[in-house]
Amino acid sequence: MATKAVIFDNDGVLIDSLGVHWLAYCEALGKGIDKMDILLREGMTVEGIIKEVAGLSGDELKKAARRKRDAFSKLRKQVKPSQNALAVIKELKGRGIKVAMATGTIMENVDAWFGEGKKMFDAIVAAEDSPKAKPSPEPYLLAARKLGVPPAECTVVENSPLGVRAAKAAGMRCIAITSTLPANYLKEADVVIGRMGDVVEWI
Repeated sequence: MATKAVIFDNDGVLIDSLGVHWLAYCEALGKGIDKMDILLREGMTVEGIIKEVAGLSGDELKKAARRKRDAFSKLRKQVKPSQNALAVIKELKGRGIKVAMATGTIMENVDAWFGEGKKMFDAIVAAEDSPKAKPSPEPYLLAARKLGVPPAECTVVENSPLGVRAAKAAGMRCIAITSTLPANYLKEADVVIGRMGDVVEWI
């Protein structure tokens, strides 16, 4: 079935932010953390990641999550949207394909990174919009509803195992990009590519 819409994950796809997220988790927890522990859980909520990585719960979990968000807010200015990603979005829109973002990050971060550039997206689903985080299909299904496009006619661009699982559970085709993890972690995707510029060849 032809693709009528492309839905992009944000962190690790449109922006190179996961190294900064990892530093923020280390600061929040007051110790070094294996970066792979963060990369493999990308798409989960901050609370979910901290609970699994550090074993915290209750008030300690809430405090650590707040510290992580505060630390990331101070570091996020280091992150910029990928020029290759912006070029791909322009190419897709030039073909008449709708474009959306479905991200587990908060809208405040999206605003900080994209500013007026948010207008290039036909729909944005941020953390506040979807009570369920990836690997739940809800963020992608909500994006499809906002676009007015059936899930079967949507293609997702992801970089994490949980994100790929969410896209497939939503009934969508998924292109995975090896921007943060090797291809063997992304084998549930329909297509695995090495760089953002290759997306347009698979739409």
